[in-house]
Amino acid sequence: MDGADIDPGIAELVARWRAATPWLHDVVLWLTDAGWLLLVVALLTAPFVATDRARRVRAWVALLAVPLVWLANSLLKHVLAEPRPCVALPHLDALSCPTSFAFPSGHTTVVAAAAATLWVTSRRCVAVAGTVVAVLVAVSRVYLGAHYLHDVVAAAVLASGLALLLTLGGARLLARSPGPAPGAPARAPGPTRPPGGRPGPP
Repeated sequence: MDGADIDPGIAELVARWRAATPWLHDVVLWLTDAGWLLLVVALLTAPFVATDRARRVRAWVALLAVPLVWLANSLLKHVLAEPRPCVALPHLDALSCPTSFAFPSGHTTVVAAAAATLWVTSRRCVAVAGTVVAVLVAVSRVYLGAHYLHDVVAAAVLASGLALLLTLGGARLLARSPGPAPGAPARAPGPTRPPGGRPGPP
C-alpha cells in the first residue's frame, strides 16, 4: 500500500503549514505524546470513578478492549505495510519519522479507542474532553509528518467503532453470566435456615 498515491496534495499542504509555523513545532511534539498519555490515564482510572455499577463494569471491560484494538492495529499495519510520508516523501521535512509502518495510525488508534469508551464509562464532560484531546492528537500526527490524513481518519473510525463494540458486547456478556461482574461488591451471605424452617442466627 502506497499512501503517497492517496492524498499527496494534503501532505504537501500540511508541509507548507508546518514550515510556516515553526513556533508550533515544540507544542505539537509535546501534545502528541502528552495527549496520548492523558487518555491512557483516563482509561485506567475510569473503573474507580464510575458513577454506577453499569459504567464500572463497562470501564473494566474497556481496559481489555483498548489493548485488543491496539493489537489489531499493529497486525493491520504489518499486513498493509504502508511507508510513512516522511519515508515516501522525504522532501517534506517531517518533524517526526518513526520506523514502523503508517496505516493505520497507532497514536490515533489508542486515543480514539480510549475516548470512545469514555462515552459509556464516564461523565459526559470527561468524554467530551477526551474526544477533544483525541482529535488534537490525531491532527498532531499529520502536522508532524508522521502520517497521512487517511491514516488518522481510518484509525479513528475503526478504533472507536471496534472499542465500543468490544466494550458494550463484553459488558453485556458479563451481565448475563451467573458470577459477579468485575468491580462488583461481594454480597454478604444471608441467614442460614435449619431443617425446622426457622432462620438461624446470622
